[in-house]
Amino acid sequence: MVSAIVHSLVRSNVFSKEKIICCSAKDGTSERLAKETGILRADNIGEMLVLQPDVLVLGCKPQQLVELSKDDQVSKVSSLVLSIMAGTTLERLKESFPHAKNIIRSMPNTPGQI
Repeated sequence: MVSAIVHSLVRSNVFSKEKIICCSAKDGTSERLAKETGILRADNIGEMLVLQPDVLVLGCKPQQLVELSKDDQVSKVSSLVLSIMAGTTLERLKESFPHAKNIIRSMPNTPGQI
């Protein structure tokens, strides 16, 4: 779903490629997305968060939030946080991102790719 969102943002020129950065688990996902779209890529979330993004979109698997939360930079995030993680409550997100400007949960679906 994140891939569809990023492709759409780039295609519609809502954001320039230089304003979007991604990272992922060590599974090659972010490498592929960056190559396909021309967006920037970070090796890990800490490296990405140093840039202090305006919006942080969480599209990882819910169980990966525990791993993300171990990075010191995560608790300092003051961005708007948009989660598309199934089953992750606002309360859990607030625990991980206590300084977020705002936290939004969204559940896009396949028609949202269009």
